[in-house]
Order: sequence, then C-alpha cells, then structure tokens
Amino acid sequence: MNRCFFVTLGEPRVYFRVSIVQRSINNIGMRAFTFLACLISSAAALASPPRIPNKPGQCTLQAAKQIAQDADKWVDTIASREIAANASAAAWIKHLDQLLTWQDQADQQLQRFLDMAGAFTALPDNKQRVGLIAGYLSICKTQIELAGKIRYLSRDIVQRAANRVDQNLDSYRSLIKTIARHKSSSGADTLTYALFDPDKDSDGEAFPDDIKLAILNLVATADRIELLPGIANYVKEKGQSPSLIIRAAEVIRQLGLPQDPHPKQPAWVAKPQITAARLTRIVRRLTIPPNGTRLQSRHRSLLAWLKHRMTSGVSGSEFRLGKMGLREGDWFLMKNPSPYNEFTEVSPGLFTHVGVITTETSARGIRRFVIVDLPERGSTVPAINVDAYLERTLHYAFLRHPNRRVAQKLGRVAASLIGKEAQFDLTFQTQRVERVRGKLADMKRVHTYCAGFLLLCSQETVAPGHHFFPLVERPAGGFCRQNLKKLGISLGANFVSPTGPLFSRTLRRVGMREPTYGPLRDIKNQIYSHFCAQMRAKPIRPAPNTLQLIRQNLANLARYNPWLARALAKTSNVSEHMDLAAAARAAAVIESLDGIARKCARDFLAAREAIRDSESNSLKQLPRRLRKRHEKLFHRWRKDELTPRDLRVELVRFYAKWGKSQLDKRFFPTAAP
Repeated sequence: MNRCFFVTLGEPRVYFRVSIVQRSINNIGMRAFTFLACLISSAAALASPPRIPNKPGQCTLQAAKQIAQDADKWVDTIASREIAANASAAAWIKHLDQLLTWQDQADQQLQRFLDMAGAFTALPDNKQRVGLIAGYLSICKTQIELAGKIRYLSRDIVQRAANRVDQNLDSYRSLIKTIARHKSSSGADTLTYALFDPDKDSDGEAFPDDIKLAILNLVATADRIELLPGIANYVKEKGQSPSLIIRAAEVIRQLGLPQDPHPKQPAWVAKPQITAARLTRIVRRLTIPPNGTRLQSRHRSLLAWLKHRMTSGVSGSEFRLGKMGLREGDWFLMKNPSPYNEFTEVSPGLFTHVGVITTETSARGIRRFVIVDLPERGSTVPAINVDAYLERTLHYAFLRHPNRRVAQKLGRVAASLIGKEAQFDLTFQTQRVERVRGKLADMKRVHTYCAGFLLLCSQETVAPGHHFFPLVERPAGGFCRQNLKKLGISLGANFVSPTGPLFSRTLRRVGMREPTYGPLRDIKNQIYSHFCAQMRAKPIRPAPNTLQLIRQNLANLARYNPWLARALAKTSNVSEHMDLAAAARAAAVIESLDGIARKCARDFLAAREAIRDSESNSLKQLPRRLRKRHEKLFHRWRKDELTPRDLRVELVRFYAKWGKSQLDKRFFPTAAP
C-alpha cells in the first residue's frame, strides 16, 4: 500500500509530495530517514527541562547565563539520541509520546515563569532591580527559544513516526490519539498531509475517511489559528465526502474564519486563505444524503452562520481565533527580529511593536475586529484585520485590563484615531503624549511612537498609569545614549516600551502564540542582539554609503525647503513633519544592519541546500563563493558524519558569527576603552 506523504523543508516551509513505499532501510539510506530530524532515546528517560527560578530575587544574570547553557545541553542531549528507523510502530509512538511530554513541560514552565513578571514591581527601584529584571527577561528569552526548539524537533519526529506507521492503519490511529492527548499543534499540522488524496496518475492510496475525520478532530483539539492554512486548502479539495467537508468547515469556524479584506488594507497584508463567500460556495454545492438528518442540520447551521458573516461581519463581544477570545481594548504585543527592543534597561525586550484591538464597521455594515497601531512608515493611523496582522509575526501575546469599562474605553479611543494623520517620533518622547490627555478630539496629528500609542489610549481611561506601565525605563548604560544620538534617536524621560506592560500586576495575558523556532530568525536575532551589546560597549561609526550620504544631505536641505520635505517624505512613505535628517541617519545604520542580517540568512539557506542536495564528493557541487567557506562541512556531510540537525546547527553558528564580524567591521572598528 502506497500513501501520499508531505515532506517539510526547513525555513520557510515548503511542501512537496512523495510516495512512501515499503522497502528496507538499507535501500533508502540513513539520511533519508534522518531528514531534518534528530531523535531522542525512548529507552531511558531524560531529566525534565532545566529548572528555573520561582522568585524574582533568584533571577540574577549569572543564573540566566547558567540556565541558557543548561537549556542548550538539554536540547542537544535530546537530539543526539536516536531510535532505529526500523523500530516497531509501538516504539516510535512511545518515543514521540515522551518528546511531546517534554514539550508540554517546557510550555507550562514558560507560562508559569511569565506569570512572575508582576512581582518585580514590588521591589525597590534601584540597580539591583534593574539587574534582576534583565536576568528575568534573559531567562524568558531562553525559555521561549527552548520551547520553540523542542517544538521544532517534535515536528520532525511526528513526520518520521508517521512514515514508520504509515502502512498500519491501527498504528496510525494510535499515533493520532497520542498527538491528540497532548493537544500538539505541531503534530496536528504535520499530519494534515493525510487529508489530501494522491494524484490520479500516481500509485498512491488515499487514507480512509475515518482517519481523515480523526485528523480534522485532532486539529480542532489543538485549536490553534496557525493550523488554519492546511484546513483551508483541504476544504477546497474536490471529491471528498460531504460529511468531511462540513466537519472541515466547522473546524475553520472554530479556528477563526478570516475576515474579508479591509477596504484600506495595506499592500503588504496577505490575502486571506479563505473567505466566507468562498466557503459558502463550497458548502452550498454539497449533496447531503436524504437520511442524513443530523448532517442536514449542521449544513443549514453553517450556511446561516456564513450568510451572517458575509452580510454583517463578526458579531458579539469576542473574536475567536483558536483558543484566544479577543475583545475590544486588548493590547497586542509582537516581536520580530529587530534591534529596537534592547536599547533600555528593560532588556532584552521580548516585544518590538504593539497595537490595540478595536472594532470598525464599514459603510456596507461589515463589522471587523482590527488592530490599530502607529508604524514607522505611513502618514496615517492604519486599521488592519486582526487575523491578517498575526501573519506578519511568529511571536505575540495579548494583554487585557480586567475592568470591562476600562477595556472598552481603550478600544473606543483606538477606534477614534483610525485614519488620523500620523507622525512617528524618533525622539521617543512621552511628554507630548501626556500634554494631549483629554484633548484627543482637537488633536490633528498623532505624534508619538509605537508604545507611546498605548500610553495615548490608556491615559484616557480612569485607570491609574501603573496598571499599564509599572516600570520606569531608562536608556541602557555604557555608550548607548550617545550612540543613539549619533543616529538621530533619543529616549525621553518616562519612556515606555513594548515590553513594559508585561510587568503589570493588573493586565492579564489572554492569548499567546506557542513558541516556534526557525534558523533564519535565530541568525537574525543573534546579529541584532550583538549590535545592541556593541551599542553599549563601544562608540559607533555610522559609516553611511554614498547613496545614504546623498539622502542625508537632501534631508538636511529639506529643513529649509518645504517642497523638498514633502517630496522626500512621500518617497520614503513617512510624515512630512518628521525630522527627516534624523530619520535619514537612523535609516542609514538600520538598513545596513538589516542588509547584513538578510545576507547571512540567504547564505545559510543556499549553503544548507547545496550541501544537503549534493550527489558527489566534488566541491563543485557547491556555489563558488561557498566552496572555501564550507569545504570541511561539505566533506563531513558526504562522509555521513553529520545529521541534518548537526548541519543546521553548524551553519547557524557560522552565519551568526560571520554576521557579527561583518557588523563589527562596519560600525564598531575601535577597541573598547
């Protein structure tokens, strides 16, 4: 029996179909069975994840460093132990069960540790507290990376376990039950390949309907919005039984049917995987058996709900996205690779950007849940569908004020700012925000920065400020303040950051994406963190290139030429009122920094693909620019001395180190005093 199987290729994820046939491990080769997977031993249980502090006073920088080392060792130990590819199906399932148990432990430990954040505000505001907060955030960062790496491993092991039990449907059902017991989203996502029938011209055999139904129920059990794409693709599959399509449509409703695109949706926002109109057409054309009374009832219920969604949008006080029920006034905190979250004492920051959830009803009467924020680019305050916004980040959390009236006021204030003229503030001043308290109706331009936007909304409520921003945040020490000044950036008094609200004793987390790991993001984060460390340790030399110098000179001239200022602002997609000279200086450094990080990520992908796909021992298999750089690694791979994980780890280490060295040559050539 041959079945259709999806193989996952690293970052970004790409899928292709291959046929899994019954043949021995010796004929297939070791690497085909260890593709992107490093396995743990099911014979001897390892220790639980490294223990972490349970009191704020224990979160020292020394403890954070030790926990980071222990976490790396624990993941390495898990990944270095393998189970034989031809082990029994029961052994593979037991093996996976142990890994998913560790994944659960890592996730639960992270959530408990995040709950500790509010306790830091009870400590005296002094250097000792600053050090403990830095240690706490460092441990948080380690725990997020640890949980993400375990999830990365579990995806690969689910893939291999499915390969092993593919020919035995009873074992496959046991595999599904094991994943369902842990509510594993990575496991559910990996098994969605079984929903799709093989191509007609292949010799593959489709899985039976009861297996497909079990997988749909597995996705519903995991209940994560990130699982939507696979089900959205499946519901469009032709030739499936009506009962399965109806169940798939119900799962989409549970996970969170994407809202119709916003009328003023920015160009970067991706189109929804499926809409209410498309799903209606799919469900309406189903032929329900005359004796399927229960199925007919579900069919009618779906169509009625979809009709309301098409004509009125989202109803009720909550917008469900998987496990998360989001409301007006919730705060959205997100993190993407960036240097902007490590310039203060509250470092390393866990978030880089923020927004407020509110509702908006269009002229056609369509009600949407949107995120309102203040991005660096653009000249007006945008509103973007919540579900569409989430696709731009792999790490986020939602916070909520428990007082319903306060939360609703936050949402109403954010809604009143949609479409207003915006100016991003590179001086990061909160005083100008405080001056407009109670005067928003007369405010012509929203002049602040991302976290300042949260402050702007929160100060209009009756709740005290410490409910939202409980910490006093100052610039990081060393050379940071004077280096930021060279870039045209300053941090004003009473500064608030995207990470600050995490320490509130009032706000509650109501949703958070499960930590994920990606080698590209890992490389970029290491390079950005190194840049921030160097900003504290050494004087920076901005070193703009010729094009950047020309832009800076034009920005300086624009101070005295309104026409030129408007032209430059329009070209750069920023407010014409912004300090264009300061923006040009900052952009020169950030663009170069981003260029280094992107190049390292591209070279990582090119090197891994070239080495992994090599078919001979000749170095000519590699692109010319990579031959000298990875000669030893290439030969070790050809000699089967490296697993796919070993190769990934070595390449991540190389390109992170190489990026740091390029960064130092460009910006920090002087020795530290």
